[in-house]
Amino acid sequence: MSSVFSMWQVGGGWMYPLALLNCGLLPLSVVLLTLGIGSKERNAVLYAVILLVAGLSPAMLGAVAQHLTMMNVEEVIAMANPADQATIRAAATGEAMTTTLFGLSGAVIPVFCGFVLLGIGLGRLPRFEESPP
Repeated sequence: MSSVFSMWQVGGGWMYPLALLNCGLLPLSVVLLTLGIGSKERNAVLYAVILLVAGLSPAMLGAVAQHLTMMNVEEVIAMANPADQATIRAAATGEAMTTTLFGLSGAVIPVFCGFVLLGIGLGRLPRFEESPP
């Protein structure tokens, strides 16, 4: 458990929006999954699409945070001693990947629920069968 806290500290300021987004997506996933299972087929597909888009948002936020962090690191590396540049880049890459890890871990539950709900909704849609001529 202490490794999660140390990773949180390494992630920096981007961890707070990620945590807020992830805490909001868990109840949203449960509510939309419950509503989608008990609703008509078109609503189930709509709820599934909402969950899939919402589930990808923490992953995208983590990727943007990693990119911006690495841009800042490259600026710092440009002014650093050439002998230390590889070490600084390696350490900073590990720190920047922390936001991506937390973003992807927060996306797992909503995306899974979205795919489950999409399968349920598409399974309920009426099938078009060819009529004989």
